[in-house]
Amino acid sequence: MLIKNAILYTAVRPEPVQADISLEHGKIKAIAPGISPAPGEEVVDAAGLRIYPGFVDAHTHLGLDGYGMGYDSIDYNEMGNIISPQLRGVDSFNPQDRSIEMARRGGVTTVGVGPGSANVLGGTFFAVKTWGRCVDDMVVKNPVAMKCAFGENPRRCYFDKGDSSRMTTAAKLRDMLFQAREYLERKEAAGDDALKRPKFDMKMEALIPVLKGEMPLKAHAHRADDICTALRIGHLNLCFLQEIAQHFAVHGIIIYHKYFRLRRIQFCTVGKILCCLAHLGTKISDRRIINDLLL
Repeated sequence: MLIKNAILYTAVRPEPVQADISLEHGKIKAIAPGISPAPGEEVVDAAGLRIYPGFVDAHTHLGLDGYGMGYDSIDYNEMGNIISPQLRGVDSFNPQDRSIEMARRGGVTTVGVGPGSANVLGGTFFAVKTWGRCVDDMVVKNPVAMKCAFGENPRRCYFDKGDSSRMTTAAKLRDMLFQAREYLERKEAAGDDALKRPKFDMKMEALIPVLKGEMPLKAHAHRADDICTALRIGHLNLCFLQEIAQHFAVHGIIIYHKYFRLRRIQFCTVGKILCCLAHLGTKISDRRIINDLLL
């Protein structure tokens, strides 16, 4: 298929361009002005129409929380074990859920999906397309991150089951990382000697890519001190926070009234945060937003 004369917003250039799009086997083959169609190729004249790249939602529970289904399809939090790094979001994803089609119709073509924030360690996120019937055919990359959580959610969900303070949450995460490091050291020291290897532990195995730096630890935080705790556990210097936040995206506070911690946050507050990050050299999704907010 060849789409001719479209106005393209590439998300790379600040201004749109008029060009053609050549498609082959469902994927973009070429983008350029004046592409000639192959013999027998379907041609669509898109003169006057605008084409945008698909939106990417980097953090969502889409497909893990059934649309209008209630308890039967709430599959994004394990409520029986606060330490669950061995869980994989891909195992709960339901491609038939109506919310996925709704997201796709809204222009969201790729999402980062994974467990919620009830657990100190909740399992792995994965990247997936919003089109398909089987999750294994829709996956872009699996896994992409290990989920951990700070703040109110773990202590709220496990208040009467062993986590009633932020200190406890931090201690549980440290303990698991120390255990995983020891497990990895023993496993590497054993080499090919099966008798010396530690007993297989799926939780420890799930954390090895994190310890090796092969998979990021994705932290959920509610307050500024939660972010500091995450950095402290990661042995990072707060002076280099701007280097950590290399890329940053902020969405509007839509449900601010639902949480006490957000009740005093307004859109101008988000703007101030974006401006501060921009001055630190952080890349914002659209710098023109900054200029509008400064006005």
